[in-house]
Amino acid sequence: MMIFRSVLLGIALCAAFGVQGSDIETLKQRCEAAREAKLAPERTKLIEECAAKPRNTRDYCERFYKDHGSGGKPQAGGYRQRQFHDLPECRQYYEAEKAARTR
Repeated sequence: MMIFRSVLLGIALCAAFGVQGSDIETLKQRCEAAREAKLAPERTKLIEECAAKPRNTRDYCERFYKDHGSGGKPQAGGYRQRQFHDLPECRQYYEAEKAARTR
């Protein structure tokens, strides 16, 4: 419920005051920082597990997991969903970006 209120507050503020390009960039940076805070522990855990395996080097594991959580197309094809894109900070950014486009 608290998350929902903060998202609504962010949307209302953006709509009421108009969102400038620099404000959208600030919201984007907040979103990415929140995502990274969630992804960093996961990435560290995966790297540690990978490096513990006999034939893997730490360097290899760090390169392999450097984009953990990013969306896009992996080499095998298909589509990989971006992780933690639904955090309140990201929703505020997406709504502000959408509002700026519809003007």
